[in-house]
Amino acid sequence: MDTQGQSKYHWSNVVGAASVGFNSRFDIFAKLSSQFQSWSWAGCFESLSYPQNVTDTGVSDNDSLYLPYFAPDEGGSGTVAPGYFDVNKTYVGTNFYLDDYTNDPRCSYQQPQGNSTSYMTAMGRARKYAKPQNAKSGTYITQLGANGPNFGCTSQPLQLLTNSSSTLYSIIDNMGAGGVTNIHEGFMWCWRTLSPYSVLYDGTAWAYG
Repeated sequence: MDTQGQSKYHWSNVVGAASVGFNSRFDIFAKLSSQFQSWSWAGCFESLSYPQNVTDTGVSDNDSLYLPYFAPDEGGSGTVAPGYFDVNKTYVGTNFYLDDYTNDPRCSYQQPQGNSTSYMTAMGRARKYAKPQNAKSGTYITQLGANGPNFGCTSQPLQLLTNSSSTLYSIIDNMGAGGVTNIHEGFMWCWRTLSPYSVLYDGTAWAYG
């Protein structure tokens, strides 16, 4: 796991992390969990980049480290798709959980239409996490869970290989449809539980013939 911001993808949705003392996404989670305990990292990972996302060879360099999933605070005050405007000509997003209106210079600002700072720039600013303002929790988006840094992280923990049929039946019985469909990622994590080469080291040697 990339716990130290070593991967070039680590700060893909956060800009200026070093300037406010963040060494990894876990530093952001630490700040946000002081607002709500449920805003601690929930255990989800981002998809690996190609070609690691289609192999079982495990970690080969910093860019193949698993990234802890982090959903950034989107500038705005609504629950519609990013890029839309509300009646006040202001960008709104699906995952708004911090107050972007503040005089604190470390925080970003909600951007009116026509402002020279773009929505994406405002959304990416790391400084708004250094001193969270008016954190809001509880808004629930159908199938994607509650808003916050774990938005969309609704999966259950992965079950490693087991010969306990009762364990497997219980997991199957408790499965529920939700979220979005990513068949490829589901297949790859199943493969990693079986493979003798993956990061899980739980499989046995392949038998051919």
